Amino acid sequence: MADIKQKLNNAYNREDRFEMHDRLAEFGRKLTEKYPDCRNYILFHVLISSTPPSNATIKEDFPGEDSIIKFIENL
Repeated sequence: MADIKQKLNNAYNREDRFEMHDRLAEFGRKLTEKYPDCRNYILFHVLISSTPPSNATIKEDFPGEDSIIKFIENL
């Protein structure tokens, strides 16, 4: 998890950080539309820099092309 957070921080510190922000926001929007329970995924909260609700059933990542780990690794 720390590695993913570091890669995300690195993306925000690149010269094209505004473009990176737009890509991250768009990916988050798509996940929100596709997965109504997206706030139950810990990596979604890492992506949007928020804290999961205390009553959430926490899952780690989305499947396949919706994987946040894969998305961040390919930034």
